[in-house]
Amino acid sequence: MSENRWKLGLGAELLDNGRAHFKVWAPKAGKVALRLFSPGSERSIDLAAGEDGYFTTEVEKVSAGDSYLYLLDGHTERPDPVSRFQPQGVHGPSMIVDPRQFPWQDQGWQGIPLETYVSTNCMWGYSATTAPLPRPSPIWTT
Repeated sequence: MSENRWKLGLGAELLDNGRAHFKVWAPKAGKVALRLFSPGSERSIDLAAGEDGYFTTEVEKVSAGDSYLYLLDGHTERPDPVSRFQPQGVHGPSMIVDPRQFPWQDQGWQGIPLETYVSTNCMWGYSATTAPLPRPSPIWTT
């Protein structure tokens, strides 16, 4: 993988030679393990505690399509909070994906002109004056 690519820095990231890097923020956990499900096998790998509540590990023999969960403190299973794919729903195992294999079809997209942007701002609060503020009207947008 010599090309430059964007990195999220969290979750599961496929590396070269069948390896993957896993990083999760779990500041209240004392211990985090990775439960990795590959076709025909299941493994449990402890993550190393790092600074500011982050836990990391690098695992060999991993490929896109493998599923995984994080095991917090030996008893609470959770999917990856920055998972790229949850094929069994938000509470099921996360699945490792390889974004380099996605058939991108938007190379010619130039964005939209700045003058066509729509920006909204809704603020509720109190005025610094003693006069009451008028009650805002409801606004519906579609």
